[in-house]
Amino acid sequence: MKKIEAFVLQGCPYCRAAKAAYAELKEQPQYAGCDVEWIDENESPERVKGHDYYYCPSFFVDGEKTYEAHPGDKPDYIREMVEKTLKKAM
Repeated sequence: MKKIEAFVLQGCPYCRAAKAAYAELKEQPQYAGCDVEWIDENESPERVKGHDYYYCPSFFVDGEKTYEAHPGDKPDYIREMVEKTLKKAM
């Protein structure tokens, strides 16, 4: 399994949607072994250095960006992108 990092912000509605999607997907047997390291960029600013992104949440699989949320992303699209990230990590 490849390493998944997600950069998030507390109180962010897109981050909340991504975490909810992950929790739902993690219940499926094929994703049970997928673990995401949730990194709050305000609490761990040193961890975001070297990662190319602007919006949260942003997902990286082994250092490669797989999804960066943008204003207006709908929950269904966020879920789709979280699932895409989990598949890439497998």
